[in-house]
Amino acid sequence: MEDDDQDEVMTPEEVEEWEREYHLYGSLGFFIAAFSKVELSLTVILANLCKHHDFETFHVITRGLDARSKVGRIRELCEAGQLITADSALDVRLNLFQRKINDFRNKIAHSY
Repeated sequence: MEDDDQDEVMTPEEVEEWEREYHLYGSLGFFIAAFSKVELSLTVILANLCKHHDFETFHVITRGLDARSKVGRIRELCEAGQLITADSALDVRLNLFQRKINDFRNKIAHSY
């Protein structure tokens, strides 16, 4: 009688590959979760800038907006109220999010 458990023993190379893939997928999942949290925060910032405190109805308005659109609207509202200047800390962070992080998220989300 053969022992079926021996068929399921992984070689050291297989273990190393599994660990690498596990780490990759775990990291991607963490990134997507963190991105979602930031996108929700952008929605809250947008609602506060609009002085709209009923988040359920505000969600109806912003439901179709992606993160890039939310950043653009935040930037427009801040510029109209003179709350942001070019090269300010907020402007630099919005640019980083919009140009690097959002693009990276889209590549990940639409590649797998």
